[in-house]
Amino acid sequence: TIALAAAANATIAASEPVLQRSRGLDPDAGERAAAELALLPGPHARALAGAIRARDWNARRVQGVTTFNEPRALQALMLALRDDDPEVRRIAVWGLAEMRPAPEAIAIPAVSRMLSDVSPEVRAEAAGAIGDFESVENSRSVEKLLLHHPSAPVRLRAAHALGDIQDPDSRPTLERAL
Repeated sequence: TIALAAAANATIAASEPVLQRSRGLDPDAGERAAAELALLPGPHARALAGAIRARDWNARRVQGVTTFNEPRALQALMLALRDDDPEVRRIAVWGLAEMRPAPEAIAIPAVSRMLSDVSPEVRAEAAGAIGDFESVENSRSVEKLLLHHPSAPVRLRAAHALGDIQDPDSRPTLERAL
């Protein structure tokens, strides 16, 4: 029985990258994105590259940097959204939201897709980013998270995002959530 269990685990582990790729996830996307970010000037791009490589949420910030205005980072961050590691996707969403001026035309559709990510941390970060973008078009999706997501941190970020968006139509949802 131990040998059968070990064989089954090995089969599952071997098939996992195939399953991830079939869902559109790529185990190497984060590394390729980090390599692109590392080539860009500025401490913020290098910090994001390091955070992605280390899969370390806390390493994403640079002390004293208040904005991240590096349009050349956009494609790398979009690539990182496809990584199979939720921490990399979360860092990428944060990076897109931090870009000033925000690349709304390209980033909002990609970030809004992350509202349905399997990871609650990625969903919460996506809700926060939608709020940062002040995307009224996506407020209904954020409202659904607020009312129905089992994770309190996701609901908190969704409520905050709706406050940032300031869509009067969201007020009843916020009141119900109280």
